[in-house]
Amino acid sequence: FLPGQRRQHHQRQHGEQVFDDQPADRHVTVAGGKAVLFHQHAHEDHRARDRQRHAEDEAGAIVGHELIARLRALTLAIYGRGVAHAERCGIIIADTKFEFGTDAKGNLVLIDEVLTADSSRFWPMDAYAPGGPQPSFDKQFVRDYLEQIHWNKQPPVPSLPDDVVIRTRDKYLEAFRRLTGRHSL
Repeated sequence: FLPGQRRQHHQRQHGEQVFDDQPADRHVTVAGGKAVLFHQHAHEDHRARDRQRHAEDEAGAIVGHELIARLRALTLAIYGRGVAHAERCGIIIADTKFEFGTDAKGNLVLIDEVLTADSSRFWPMDAYAPGGPQPSFDKQFVRDYLEQIHWNKQPPVPSLPDDVVIRTRDKYLEAFRRLTGRHSL
């Protein structure tokens, strides 16, 4: 979920359009560096569906409608499996991204990380409370620290204090433990 300020921040940082305060639960980066948000939720209204169709039409005009349909189907299939597993483990995947590319022969390839704490927002289901910031098992903790020290987002990146590194590592390990059932790497 990308409420209020987080949605605005996400749009500024990533140049992606987030349509409303509903779950921004999937997006795909396609050829040419264009990002298209595939956004669905259970209580879509007509305007949200129209915006979704428009975004997919624009992407289809760039890379082809058949490819967009394939990307959408693959994204939903991967996301569906990941969300089902995470829910069984007590984790909400609040948003994520999948990146696809093509190889030299033009075959579609899933690239980069998939459903990790770096590419997704993982929230503990038992601590979820609508309407505000959520505890998380992802890099939001580091982002919050960098905002707190007013880093201007220009190189060099400030060093992180040991306590931020340790707490971030602990969050990632807790997500790993919950998702895999294993207590060590």
